[in-house]
Formats: sequence, C-alpha cells, structure tokens
Amino acid sequence: MFIAVGPPSFTALAFIGMAQDLQIVKIFPNYMVLNGIENQALITDILSLFALVMAIFLWVLAFVSLYHPDFT
Repeated sequence: MFIAVGPPSFTALAFIGMAQDLQIVKIFPNYMVLNGIENQALITDILSLFALVMAIFLWVLAFVSLYHPDFT
C-alpha cells in the first residue's frame, strides 16, 4: 500500500510546502501584481487553499487507483 499511496502523498506535501513558503516569503504583495485582484495579500491564501485541494485530490486518487485497478 505504501508504494501506491506514497508518491502522491509526497507530491501533495510538496504542494502544501510550496504554498506555505509563499506565505513566509511574501513575494506577491511586494514584487508581483495580478490584475483583477484588489487585495494582493489574498493571493497566498488562495494558493494555499488550491494546494490543499490538489493535495486531497491526489491522495484520494491514489486510494481509488489502489482499490479499483480498472480505474487507471
């Protein structure tokens, strides 16, 4: 089970880690501006939420492919 679930979990952990690093570095309010977003400080929160959703999706996909081999 570790072989099937381990690599997607490591990738999920990397997504979350990169999103947390963006919050620490605070690169978006200082160096980058995205048009259409008034409060630039929310970008890191949005990316953190997106990273969490992607991490959960990868983890669930690993379990689905583990128990349903015909899925992949």
